[in-house]
Amino acid sequence: MTATTSARVQSEGTIAIVGAGFAGTMVGVHLLKRASSPLRITLIERYPEQFCRGVAYSTRERCHLLNVGAGNMSAFPDYPDDFLQWALDRKQRLADFLPGDEISPHTFLTRHLYGEYLHGVFEQALGGARPGVELAVVYDEVIDIVADDAMQNIELRSGNTIQAHRVVLALGNFPPPDPSVADDAFYQSARYCRNPWSKGGSPVVGRDETCLMIGSGLTMVDLAIALRERDFRGRIHVVSRHGWLPPVQQPGPESPCRIDFDELPRTVRSLLRWFRAQLRTGQDWRSLISAVRPRTASTWSALPVQEKRRFIRHLRTLWDNHRHQLAPVAAEKLRAMIASDQLTVHAGRVERFVEDEHGVDVTIRLRGSNERKILRVDRVVNCTGSECDYRKLREPLVENLIRRGRVIPDAVAFGLAVSPDGALIDAEGRVSDSLFTLGPPRKGTLWETTAVPEIRVQAQQLAERLLASFEGKSDERSSEAASPVARGDAGVRRLAVLRLAECEEEEAVPELTKALSDSDRDVRLEAVRVLAEFDGPPVVASLLVAIEDPDDAVRGAAADALAEKCDESDQFELLNRLDHSDAFVRAAALRALKPLKLPAALKPAIAALQDDHVGVRREAVGVLGYLQSEAAVPALKDAVHDAHSEVRRAAIKALIPHGIASRDSLKDADWQVRQDAAESVGKVKDRHGFDALLAALEDDHWQVRQKAAWSLGQLGDPRAIPVLGSQLLSHPESNVRKEAAAALGAIGHADGEIYLQKASADCDADVRKSVRLALQMIGKGFAARDC
Repeated sequence: MTATTSARVQSEGTIAIVGAGFAGTMVGVHLLKRASSPLRITLIERYPEQFCRGVAYSTRERCHLLNVGAGNMSAFPDYPDDFLQWALDRKQRLADFLPGDEISPHTFLTRHLYGEYLHGVFEQALGGARPGVELAVVYDEVIDIVADDAMQNIELRSGNTIQAHRVVLALGNFPPPDPSVADDAFYQSARYCRNPWSKGGSPVVGRDETCLMIGSGLTMVDLAIALRERDFRGRIHVVSRHGWLPPVQQPGPESPCRIDFDELPRTVRSLLRWFRAQLRTGQDWRSLISAVRPRTASTWSALPVQEKRRFIRHLRTLWDNHRHQLAPVAAEKLRAMIASDQLTVHAGRVERFVEDEHGVDVTIRLRGSNERKILRVDRVVNCTGSECDYRKLREPLVENLIRRGRVIPDAVAFGLAVSPDGALIDAEGRVSDSLFTLGPPRKGTLWETTAVPEIRVQAQQLAERLLASFEGKSDERSSEAASPVARGDAGVRRLAVLRLAECEEEEAVPELTKALSDSDRDVRLEAVRVLAEFDGPPVVASLLVAIEDPDDAVRGAAADALAEKCDESDQFELLNRLDHSDAFVRAAALRALKPLKLPAALKPAIAALQDDHVGVRREAVGVLGYLQSEAAVPALKDAVHDAHSEVRRAAIKALIPHGIASRDSLKDADWQVRQDAAESVGKVKDRHGFDALLAALEDDHWQVRQKAAWSLGQLGDPRAIPVLGSQLLSHPESNVRKEAAAALGAIGHADGEIYLQKASADCDADVRKSVRLALQMIGKGFAARDC
C-alpha cells in the first residue's frame, strides 16, 4: 500500500473510491479479491485516522460498543461468522478490549475492535491480490469530479488531480443539520458543537460543566457514556421531540416471525395498522422488525412517492427509535446516569438560545403544551441524525456535482437518485456508467442502507458490477434522456416515468399510458403510481386498462388508484366490468363504485353476493354498506352467514349504520368475526346482546374479550361490573385490563370503584392511566348527581 500521484493511476482499468470507511473499504476488498485482469484502484480518504474504520469504528473509547451482536457483524455476506471467528481466534491478545470473559454470537464487542478487524480484512485482501491488481491510498479531500471523455478527473483539495474510469462515492453519513430556531447566530459560538464526532476531542471541556444534548438517540448515548467514563461530574440535559430513548437489544424468540410479504399493504396508514395487528397476535416487536428488515427495500420501493414522504414526516422517528437499539451494557450505564439525576431527558423542541459570557440560556417548548422551560448550560451538542437532504449539505464535492447536474436528489430528497445497481442518475435522467454509490446515499430508494448487513451486500454487488464493466459484460446504456417507452435499461425507463410526475397532465398522461404496456413490471407499476397523482377521464381510462395487468402488484395499485379517481360519469364503465371474466376486475369495479353511492349499483351489488370469488363478494358488501339502503338489509343479513370470514366481517360492519347488531355471530368459528360482532353490539347499544357479551368475556382470544368489555361499557349496565372487575384484576393481557377499566368508568357506578382502586398499582402504565380516568369519570358522575 503506497501513496500515489495522478500519473500512477492513468492506466487502463482504473477505479477510484472516495471514502475509506466500511463501505469504501469493502468495495476495495472485493475488487482486490475478485479482479483477474490488471486493475488499478485508488482509495481516497480525507482523514488518515479513519482509514478502513470510518467515523463509527475509529473511536478509541472502550465504552463504545457495537449495537449488534458479533454473530451478525461479518464484513462478508457469504461468511456470516467471519468476525466472530476472528475475535475468538484473538481472544487472549484482545482481552483488554473485550467487555467480558466470553465471546458468543450475542456478545456486543467494542467498535474499536471492529475497526481492527476491518483493517485486517483490508490488509489480507491487499496481500492476496493477483499480479497486476494494485491499490494506492491517497489522503486528501475530493472537491469535484469532472468528466473528460472516458475518464473522470477527480480534483483534490491539495490541487492535485486523479484520473479514473469509474468512481465510487462511499460518502457515509454527514453531520446533522442545525435545529431550526428563530435566531441561528448561536451556531457560530464556541459553546456549540454541530458534529460530536468532529476532530478535536470531546465537545465538553470541563468536568463540572452543564451540557445540553439535542437528540436522544444512539449518538447521545455514546457521548453521555463516554463522559461518564472520563469521570464527568456535571449535569447533562437531553432534549428531543418525543423524549424517547433507544430500546435495549434482547435475544429474539426461538421461533421467528412468519410473515406473508405478498399481503403487505401499500399505504403508510395501512402498514401501521398491519404492524399493530401483528403485535396484537402476540408477536414480539423486535422479532417482527427483524423479520421485516430483509424485505424493507422491496416494501419501501413498492410505496408511492407520496406515501414515502408521509412515512418520513410521521413515522420516521418511531421507526428509527425501535430499529436502532442499545447494547445491554450501554443501556445499564445510561439507566444509572438517569437514576442518579446526572442525566435528564426532556420531550420538546429548542426554541431559542441566549448566550452571555458565562453560559447559554436555552428555551425549550415542552411537548404537548405551550409551557416553556429555560435550561442554563455551558455547552450545546447537536446529537440529532445525519443530514439526508443533499441539497443542504456544505460539502464541496456534493455541491459541485448537484450544481452541474451530475447527480440529483432522489424523489423524497433523502439521498441521491440511484439505479438498482448503484449507478448514479443525472439531471437528464441518464444512468451513469462511471459514477456509482452505496450506503447512506441510497437511503431514499432503499430506506435500510446504513448498517453493516445491508452495506456488505451492496459492496460485493457493486464490485462485481464494476469488474463486469471492464470485461464488457455491463448492460448498454442510452446516453440520451430516457422516455417511458424508450428501449434499453429498465431503470432508465422507470426514472423517466417518475419524472413525468413533474410534468403537466396533458404531457404526462399519454406517456404514462404508453408505459402501461412496458415489458418491465416495475416500469408499469411506477406508471400506475404516477397516474394516481393526476385526475380526469383519461386517467380513469388508463387505470381501467391497468386493472387487467397480468402482475398482481400492478393491478392492485391500479385498483387502489381507481377507487379514488372515479365519479358518476364513470358508472357505466364500472358497471359493465361487473360481468368481466376476471374476478379481480369485477372486485376492482365494485370497489370503485363503493364511494360513489349510486342507486344504480344496488341490484348489481346484491347479485354479486352470489359470485364464486370471495373478493367480489366482499367488495359487494362494501357497496351495499355505503349505500345504506334499507333494500340492502336482507342481503346483508344473509351475507353475515357467508362461507368466508372476510365477507361475514364486512357484512357485520355494514349492518351497524342500520342499527343492527350481529350478536348471533358472537358464536362464529372465526375469532375476528366474533371480535367484530362484539363491537357491533356496543356500537348499536343492543341491550339484547348483554348476555352474549358476558359470555364473550370468556372467549379464548383476548381480542374478543377486549371488544366485549368495550361494548359492555357502552351498554352501561351495572350487572357487568363484577365480571369486568374480574377481568381488570386477573386477565394477563394488558389490553383487556385497560378496556375493562375504561368500561367500569363508562358505566359510572360506585360498585366499580373498589375494583379500580385495587388495580391502581397495575404493572402496566397504560392500564394505570385507564384506571385513573375511570375513577375520575365515576367521581364526576357522583358530583353531577349531588348537584
